[in-house]
Amino acid sequence: MRGVSAPATAPGAGGLERLQALLREMFQLDRGDLDFGLYRIMNLQAAEIAVFLDRDLLPQVKTHLNHGSNDRRQDRPKMFYPIYVDERLALRVPELEWDEGRREYRVCEEPRGDEVAVWPVRKQDGGIIEKNWHRGPDRVRDAPADYRARRNGNGDGPGHGLEIDFKIRPDLGSMPRTWWDDTRYASANLGAKTLKELFGGKEFDFAKATGLVEDCLRAAGCGADSVVLDYFAGSGTTGHAVVNLNREDGGRRRYVLAEVGHHFDTVLLPRLKKAVHSPDWKEGKPVSRRGVSQVFKYLRLESYEDTLESLSVAPPSA
Repeated sequence: MRGVSAPATAPGAGGLERLQALLREMFQLDRGDLDFGLYRIMNLQAAEIAVFLDRDLLPQVKTHLNHGSNDRRQDRPKMFYPIYVDERLALRVPELEWDEGRREYRVCEEPRGDEVAVWPVRKQDGGIIEKNWHRGPDRVRDAPADYRARRNGNGDGPGHGLEIDFKIRPDLGSMPRTWWDDTRYASANLGAKTLKELFGGKEFDFAKATGLVEDCLRAAGCGADSVVLDYFAGSGTTGHAVVNLNREDGGRRRYVLAEVGHHFDTVLLPRLKKAVHSPDWKEGKPVSRRGVSQVFKYLRLESYEDTLESLSVAPPSA
């Protein structure tokens, strides 16, 4: 956390309505012809989804926004205390005593010599907003190497031109966060861009971002010898992601893909062949030669309708 950071500004009604419109566009509920992958499931639940977007979405978003982010002093008063920083940017927490009656810390020592006190506050709309640190004073004292003071050039600000950052060490045994906002996950942009690099043009609508699927596989514990199954293969992003992971760590992951669309021959299979041949493409041509070993085996299953159309019924001989 930064010592002078502020919470994100809650969007107004216009922003919520834009969110609603964006979700409608993303879900493509008016495109019954998108009969593949996730869109097939969406079409089956189109009525329920439409009701959610029209009636339930905005009230639920407003409820969560109004609940607050728990980052003000009054939300967690034991996280509101000073951190002393000297000219060399060394930091420490002074001696504190908790006053239960006043619900605040008493600071038991003044800053030394060249030290200044940095509080978790921010200027906003002409006033000072009292926020809180993400961690309590004892944690800062016990692991000072996890914290860093730096100058932000705003010497007139409430933090004396200083901000406090702290390291975040993810728990490798825990599940990833629900909200994934890395730019590598922007399927609307990167999915189409990847196919354009591979084929030189737009060959498929709404391809997923390869980086997104790679991280989904990592989050699911996809080890070096795992088998990945995708019942709705679409443009082949899942297979492409597996190829990339194998190239990255020398793994022997395998994938099983199922797809009923005609783009299996025009997009999915050619894409996987290209992904194996080279990780880097531009306008349909490889720009590097770091290929990997791969054997493809694919089966064509006759559908029920195709079987009926192929039947030939002859009248019995007299």
